[in-house]
Amino acid sequence: FKTALPEGYQPVPVHSYYPEHNFVFTPYDPTVCPGIASRFITKGPEVDELNRLLPSLIGKVKAEWNYSGVVPEVKTFIDILSLFDYAMSAKFLGKPVLSEPLLKQLLTFYSMATLVYFSDPEMMAFYTSELNKLQLSFLEAAKKGIDQKSEDYKNLVVMVGHDVNMFFLFKQLGFTSFECLRKKYDGVESETCYENPTFASSYFFEVYVEEGKYFADFVVNGKKKGFCTGNDSEKCSLDETIARLKSFTLPLSKDELLNKYCLLPEKNNDTYLKALIGFNLVVIAVIVYFIVNMKRKTNN
Repeated sequence: FKTALPEGYQPVPVHSYYPEHNFVFTPYDPTVCPGIASRFITKGPEVDELNRLLPSLIGKVKAEWNYSGVVPEVKTFIDILSLFDYAMSAKFLGKPVLSEPLLKQLLTFYSMATLVYFSDPEMMAFYTSELNKLQLSFLEAAKKGIDQKSEDYKNLVVMVGHDVNMFFLFKQLGFTSFECLRKKYDGVESETCYENPTFASSYFFEVYVEEGKYFADFVVNGKKKGFCTGNDSEKCSLDETIARLKSFTLPLSKDELLNKYCLLPEKNNDTYLKALIGFNLVVIAVIVYFIVNMKRKTNN
């Protein structure tokens, strides 16, 4: 980190790879995946609108928080991304740097900026395809389990994902939009409009049968949403749900996606393996360290 960590922050030490070698954790880095990075949106009417709103918002932030140690200068809407990440993390560390109303407004602006910056449809599909393939496999397995009256279909599957990936999925499903968020930024909340998911956000599917027909409900942060249309009340058949997920899933494997959009080294498989082994070894080392320390404390 270039800046001091917040008081009380205790990171788990893991080995960091330079961007040109990091194909596991930074697929959007320009030096790693130029085919994706070249699709970032930095021009257009929505970009102009964000940059028009930025000075007023930054003025409010400066009045409450001297953020220069985090982001030396906020020039464009893109610079707000790092600023928000720090402010939200500080809140959950119990060291808030902004008042709650301003943090909420910053979240809405951050959400608009994320939607615009990553708005290219093919780029969104690049980020969500592997996630959607997993979800499709779970949905199809649930239908098969119900047909066979198997107890397995009652299993709860839990996945953890990056907030931006979840947000892309919400965009694809019609659960959010720049226009809706723009109204919310001005305090107009005439419709449900989801912002970028932050800590403790969740969504899940529930697959069930009614009168011999299969349905799939989509629930985000406790509220049911019509997955096939984005409508709050309409039921979605399981077939409609599966068809929609497939419609924005690129028909490419993970390796094909990386080969199309990213500059891989000749021994890319070795790079993957070394990165994952290195990460796991460090995690094991940390666990062993804590176990040894706990034993010492117990013996003392």
